[in-house]
Amino acid sequence: MSDINELAEKRLKSRIRKIKKCNKSEEEKEKFFSQLGTSFEIFFPPTKKSDTVSDSIMIWVTPEGKVLDAEYSYEEPEEETIP
Repeated sequence: MSDINELAEKRLKSRIRKIKKCNKSEEEKEKFFSQLGTSFEIFFPPTKKSDTVSDSIMIWVTPEGKVLDAEYSYEEPEEETIP
């Protein structure tokens, strides 16, 4: 287990160094952000059949725009019971 903790600590320190570099150099910042992908969530409007269910789709893409993963989700409201 300590190997995982050591690896996580090294990764954290590496990320902090990278962020500090980005804060000091506009060129490093642009290089860093050009390597990042993004994710976004689209919330669909309620339908006429069911205005109580909310649904959405989450999409993850690479910096080039290639879709890596997508996930559909929906949520039904919890029924409240009054005692």
